[in-house]
Amino acid sequence: MSGFAYNFSAKKVNGHYFLDLRMMSLNKQVFAIRKESKLMLLLKNDSVITLLASDFEVSGKGKAGSGLSAQNAEGLRMNYPISEEEIGMILRSDIHKIRVYTSDGYTEQEIKEAGSEKVKKAFGLLLLISLCCCAIFHQI
Repeated sequence: MSGFAYNFSAKKVNGHYFLDLRMMSLNKQVFAIRKESKLMLLLKNDSVITLLASDFEVSGKGKAGSGLSAQNAEGLRMNYPISEEEIGMILRSDIHKIRVYTSDGYTEQEIKEAGSEKVKKAFGLLLLISLCCCAIFHQI
């Protein structure tokens, strides 16, 4: 185990896609992610996607979680811009492993199939919504 718990979501802001990472320290360690620090996704087909952090963030109590169990946990939330091409790579192959670079080096962890499916569904829905919105505007 890496000493961290991860939660992922996907979002689109002003036409740009992001992988939203919530990262909690399991040992209450303070950590930071620098702007343009790498997040690497190793896919089951051996492809690697490298994303760069959009900002600098220092962890804090309750920053990464929701609910009672996470309100006292040391963590942070970071956005990583991701292209439609990279989203397509994720949709075609499961995420096998994640590596996140922090101020203390990097942490690496295998991703369970359920976690990979959650990311794939989130990006799939975002793309579908984008396509539907484009189709509606073209009909107007």
